Amino acid sequence: MLIWYCFAVLCFQQGFSFKIVNKTPYAITNIRLYEYDMHIALSPNEASVVKTLSLSPEKAEGSSVLMLFAENTNYGIYIENPQSGKKYTYVIDSIQPKRNNIFISTIIEEQK
Repeated sequence: MLIWYCFAVLCFQQGFSFKIVNKTPYAITNIRLYEYDMHIALSPNEASVVKTLSLSPEKAEGSSVLMLFAENTNYGIYIENPQSGKKYTYVIDSIQPKRNNIFISTIIEEQK
């Protein structure tokens, strides 16, 4: 069991990459992903640069949330835990301010 845990930690520390794409008609700010504040704002149809993070399994387990601010409302949505060696693109497809809904899609690729 200890060998698997150490292997998982070492594998996970290789990191994963992600970017966020805003496909909504709204500007978004205060983007936070996996307890990482991105310190950016995305205009409609704009994408962030690719970021690479290395998180321990324990840290990622409780922090798999994408949070953002748009149209005077804070939004948050749970996402799957990242896997080492993968590249994630989180596409914010739709925001419904009157209903406080947010819809995203996730594209997962192998890192090169």
